[in-house]
Amino acid sequence: MQVQGRREGSLYRLLAGLIVVAVLLVLGGEAVYTYHLQRQRMVTDMQRQATLSLAALQKNLASFIEAYAVNEYAHLVVTQAELHQHFAILVYDFNMGRLLARDAYVSGTIRTPSGTLTDFDPKDPEQRQHLEQAFARVSAPILDSTGTELGQVAVYDTNTRMRRALNEILFATLIRTAILLVWLIALLLLAVRRVVIRPLAQIATTLEQRDRDGIPQNSIPRIGYRETALLTDTMNTMIALVRRSQVSLRTEQFRLINVVEGTHVGTWEWNIQTGEVVFNARWAEIIGYTLEELTPLSIETWIRLAHPEDLQRSNVRLQAHFSGTIPYYECEARMRHKQGHWIWVLDRGKVAVRTETGEPLLMSGTHQDITERKQAEAELQRHRLHLEELVESRTAELDRARVVAEAANRAKTVFLANMSHELRTPLNAILGFSQILERDARLTPEQQAGLATIQRSGWHLLALINGVLEISRIEAGRVTRRDEPFVLQEMLGGVREMVRLRAESKGLGLHLEERGTLPAAVHGDASHLRQVLINLLTNAIKYTEHGQVTLRVSTESDGLLFEVIDTGPGIPLEEQERIFQPFYQTSLGIALGEGTGLGLSLSQQFVQLMGGQLQVESPPGKGSRFWFRLPLPPAAPPETASREKIAGLEPGQPPCRVLIAEDNPDNRAWFQHRLRAAGFEVRTANDGQQALDAFTAWSPQLVLLDMRMPVLDGYQTARRLRRLPGGERVKIVAATASAFEEEREAILEAGCDELLHKPIEETRLFLVLERLLGMRFRREPLPVAALPNPAIPAISRDLSPLSPADRARLAEAAEQLDEEACLAIVSALAEIHPDEADLLRELIANFRFDRILELCA
Repeated sequence: MQVQGRREGSLYRLLAGLIVVAVLLVLGGEAVYTYHLQRQRMVTDMQRQATLSLAALQKNLASFIEAYAVNEYAHLVVTQAELHQHFAILVYDFNMGRLLARDAYVSGTIRTPSGTLTDFDPKDPEQRQHLEQAFARVSAPILDSTGTELGQVAVYDTNTRMRRALNEILFATLIRTAILLVWLIALLLLAVRRVVIRPLAQIATTLEQRDRDGIPQNSIPRIGYRETALLTDTMNTMIALVRRSQVSLRTEQFRLINVVEGTHVGTWEWNIQTGEVVFNARWAEIIGYTLEELTPLSIETWIRLAHPEDLQRSNVRLQAHFSGTIPYYECEARMRHKQGHWIWVLDRGKVAVRTETGEPLLMSGTHQDITERKQAEAELQRHRLHLEELVESRTAELDRARVVAEAANRAKTVFLANMSHELRTPLNAILGFSQILERDARLTPEQQAGLATIQRSGWHLLALINGVLEISRIEAGRVTRRDEPFVLQEMLGGVREMVRLRAESKGLGLHLEERGTLPAAVHGDASHLRQVLINLLTNAIKYTEHGQVTLRVSTESDGLLFEVIDTGPGIPLEEQERIFQPFYQTSLGIALGEGTGLGLSLSQQFVQLMGGQLQVESPPGKGSRFWFRLPLPPAAPPETASREKIAGLEPGQPPCRVLIAEDNPDNRAWFQHRLRAAGFEVRTANDGQQALDAFTAWSPQLVLLDMRMPVLDGYQTARRLRRLPGGERVKIVAATASAFEEEREAILEAGCDELLHKPIEETRLFLVLERLLGMRFRREPLPVAALPNPAIPAISRDLSPLSPADRARLAEAAEQLDEEACLAIVSALAEIHPDEADLLRELIANFRFDRILELCA
């Protein structure tokens, strides 16, 4: 069979050679093994005979040596050497050696190269050399009856006789191996020819008969052996698959031709090593030529027609593809049209075949005319550049506006901070001294009523300041979420009582529904949740004239569902999408002339802050339903704070020195009066430098430090205090009139241990002192009635528009002064005094119960 002009070697010859080599290796190995086995046996026999001779000589030579019978034991040595064909036997006679004044007298016999025995001469160098070359040597001492060593005897042997015997055995083995080799090779070659070569020859004959596509025309006949039958079946299956593949290939070729014609692309094939190319007609048609006009075709045709700049970019991408950096070659390039203008083509391709060394050999690809697309892109780019100019202009305007807005925002923040400080600083003195005065039992009822008015006005003003700051925080996005455990039923009950009187005044039913088992306490932001519920209930009561308002709380798998449902007129559909926008008021709200349009917007922000979404359902004429879900996990009920006041230090407490650094004389006087009354040693300083000097001279245990002072402010003073001797141990409490919680971190970083916001409640002040200094205070319970009885008539006069029964009920509630009764009084005041209503609602919305109690006082 000829393949590529070279005649292949015969498989039969290869198998014959392999068989010969295999048989030679097996039989040769067997011969070598036999040779070594016989040699080992001869060596063992030689050693055994030497041992027997040595034993006989050792036994018989002792008597001869004792008798100095040299001739007798020399005859015995010769006899033993001839009997066992030893090479040499030597006797070392110590007795005879002593007579001759030597170590030993050496005698014996040794064989000559001809094989005869001769006497051993110790002075003969040739004999000594033969002894050194002996194959084996054994020796033993010669002892007398008492065990005394008389001499030694040594037996030597050579392997000459053993080699002759082994050569004879090797020759016989080789003769036998050659005969077996011939027979085995003949039998194996015959079997291989019959079992392997003949079936393969039949298969080859069938495969040589092919059609014009090179596929065998006939199936290969099955051969009776299992392996060859499996081979022929497999080859027949492969031939069938090749025939089907040929049909599929022709189908795919036809389809590919249709695709190329349908996509209207030019195709190219390139032999990278020779530069030969093949183009289709469409390739030439794209640039206005025919293939005949471009002949002869080569890679130079492409180089000649391509734009020089694009050609350079194409070469870079080709090299990247050749090296394997990118899997495909793709490049947009310009080609010179026959009429002289440039045509854009999308040139794509891939290396299909590589050489054995990995070099690219054959590559194929397509050309697609993209001239129209490039023209559209150029036009779009012109529009984009114009748009970018407009955007840059608008962006510059927006940047200028942003700078102005940020400057205004900074100015507003500075203004609010300064306003907070300037207003809260005098309030600290006003409310502080009013707390001191209310302890004076000598006050007349009229003085107590006036003091209550001072405190109520002060807390009103503080609530107003807090409200303004809260709005500022919301606008700046600085409202934070406070998660802590609270009793759910108490919070819901308080919300209900805060709006109950207003609902009753309008004749509305107010219901609190619970669906499912509500947890006793939950973990969440109680303040913001309470404010949202009050806003929703207040709106529902305001817009509902008949029917009822319901607050429903349901337990669900992912938290609690809160719903506020009313029977009011509903909200028009076009207004429902805008009611959560800041300052938006519905048409009904505008008609009533109430509200600012901030309640629902703030409520939505608070609900989102707590992890929910406030939603509304309000069919016109069928009431409204506002609802939201919150993830409020159950929590352990918090401990209820006892109503106590600090009376002073417990007896036996060590003296404690407190330095007050405060530039406001009223605040400084209040701190000094209250701390001295409690049992502290107090000194004061008007600025930061005086505080440092006083600390160095007096070494107080605690410094109460105002953060805004002349000379040195509180931040500078705290840092310098920490660097003074003993400054690392002193406790520093910052007192600030700023209400911004963001300042806490800066104050603590300055070296302060705690922060108190002005106006300062004395209970909070003493709790901080107790924790930082470890002092123990005497506590006294607050009286049940903080409202003096003489003030009740004054309140009754203020509530004169109410019925006598309502006034009596409110007076009784004020007398008891529990939390719910105080809330009822505040709600009534809000109805009677519209000018104070907003301020009171702000207090209620912030749930400052301590402030409300003092307001009611």
